[in-house]
Amino acid sequence: MLVLNGHLTFLFIALSLFNFFIVHAKAYSKAFFHFALLTNITFLFFYKYLKVFLSENSPLQSYFIIPIGISFFVFQQLSYLIDAHRKPDSKVKHLGHYLTFAFFFGNFISGPIEKASNVIPRLVKIKFPDLKTARTAWLLIYWGLFKKIAVADNMAPIVLKLFAPDKNIFNSKDVLPAFLFNKYEIYANFSGYTDIAIGVGILFGLNFTQNFKRPFASLSIKEFWKRWHLSLSYWIRDYIFFPLSTSRISKLGLYPILAITFTIFAIWHDLRITFIIYGLLQVLLIFLSSNIGIFVESFHKKLNNRVLYELVAVLRKLWVYIILISFPSIFFRVINLKQANAIFHSIFSLKSNDYFIFFNSLLSTYFLIVFLIIFTEFIEFFREKFDLSNWLEKKSYWLEVVFHFCALLLFISFAKFNNSTSFIYSHY
Repeated sequence: MLVLNGHLTFLFIALSLFNFFIVHAKAYSKAFFHFALLTNITFLFFYKYLKVFLSENSPLQSYFIIPIGISFFVFQQLSYLIDAHRKPDSKVKHLGHYLTFAFFFGNFISGPIEKASNVIPRLVKIKFPDLKTARTAWLLIYWGLFKKIAVADNMAPIVLKLFAPDKNIFNSKDVLPAFLFNKYEIYANFSGYTDIAIGVGILFGLNFTQNFKRPFASLSIKEFWKRWHLSLSYWIRDYIFFPLSTSRISKLGLYPILAITFTIFAIWHDLRITFIIYGLLQVLLIFLSSNIGIFVESFHKKLNNRVLYELVAVLRKLWVYIILISFPSIFFRVINLKQANAIFHSIFSLKSNDYFIFFNSLLSTYFLIVFLIIFTEFIEFFREKFDLSNWLEKKSYWLEVVFHFCALLLFISFAKFNNSTSFIYSHY
């Protein structure tokens, strides 16, 4: 955990104690609840967003280091306050249990964002994991490490040729691969972390939220958001979207509510205008998907030829990834509009020869990256259909030893241990 003048750890603990005791106060009321919400939001704003309003030359800039995992931490605290207010019986009675939930190391840095009701009942009944549980946990931890160190870290140098903070001038041969691999690198990096966190949780008897469900198999942008960063999506749905949908604001209609929801989603990441543009673009794309994309979906469903149906499905997935996901994701990754403009200009200035060079390089320069993407998608599809842990349990001891040896060999073969990048979402 990063610290601010040596006091940040103390402040995290103090905020947790404040939240625990305020919901148990004898005089607890709606006013107390609102005060607690305001306190937590102010804490998040002060340590994460105040720096945005300071000039670059301000001497205070060096004092404001964004704490690792602050957004995840505060959102978990807010979920507890709201749930305890809605259902007083859900209040955690034991301080030690609450602090263990608040500071559990497995998901502290980058989630998944969990509710106290999902974690504490299991956390207080921790028992030594049996072989099957340990195997399931190990497979997830191994797979998470593979996605992060073998997939994401091999893609990062390519992507950063376009998205490094100080980049505004680009070599044409670097533009397409960085643009196309950008979102997948974010996915491999972030989903790698969450798989590790889920695996660690399993060792402690916890069932953390599955954060990703093969998002790039989506046939529409609406489907993508049902598969991407689910713990945050569920949080936004339960505590922002549903309350707005039943309030007076609901008279404005669905899309203004979605605009508010995605703006909050964007600000959760950062208070930069580029994130807000990214969030509002999602609303526009969902609107177009609901009103125009429905005709494509209807046409697709009517296809009787299996081969043609699968071909159209592949084309739809490519369209969603390249046009509906990758282009908006430029705003997600850049530091300002100037850099975004430079990247868009570089993409639309590419000549036909640049595309020819890129497609040729997929089988040479970028062959490893293409292989790792295909391999990752295959394993994710396999995981969705097949329980490997159960299968290994039924096989001989030596077969399992061979399997783990091969898995370790595969990891060592592709892992990039030099210049490994940080977990992207630890900065949020």
